[in-house]
Amino acid sequence: MTESNATWRKHPDLWLPDGNVVLVCQDIGYRVNESVLRLHSPVFNDLFLVASKDAEGSKILFMNDDAEDMYHFLKAMYLRYYGRMKSEPPFPLIASLLRMATKYMFAESARR
Repeated sequence: MTESNATWRKHPDLWLPDGNVVLVCQDIGYRVNESVLRLHSPVFNDLFLVASKDAEGSKILFMNDDAEDMYHFLKAMYLRYYGRMKSEPPFPLIASLLRMATKYMFAESARR
């Protein structure tokens, strides 16, 4: 997690009006719900302890993750059907979800 002075833009789909935490990956910010991340990932529990606040009072974390990986990870958390298409999901999507689930211990949390 490294803080960046570079500008970033709000993601058009994952900038939730009721979100209270911002995750910045590369040049994209995602505003989502802290409680959802805490529920699914013990790693986020620890990360929120060191988060700073943005101008709007939301916690903000500058992440080292690929923005597309974070997008898929968050979509899978919020949309249970995400990635479950009529045909096989594409390999890059599966690889992205596996990378993020492993890093943030998503599977371990789901087994509880």
